[in-house]
Amino acid sequence: MTTETTKQPTQVTMTFDSLVPATGAVLATCPVHSDEEVRVAVDGDRITATCWSMAAAERKHRLLVWRNVIAARYGRRPLVGHIEIKIG
Repeated sequence: MTTETTKQPTQVTMTFDSLVPATGAVLATCPVHSDEEVRVAVDGDRITATCWSMAAAERKHRLLVWRNVIAARYGRRPLVGHIEIKIG
């Protein structure tokens, strides 16, 4: 974990690095969130999750749309898995 000073000199943000398993290189540096920040995010996700209480036909329609988006973008997918496990 590292610390970074933001624009306000009295505020310090804790961070951690997310690493590429194959190389150990830093993929991203992420902030460590407070309990309150996590609670707010989870509460928002609970509200979003209520969409799954919709009728089966509506869920089916939304999932089919999502499947089509994934299929359309399949050829443009990143080769992250290829890189992480060092194939080829």
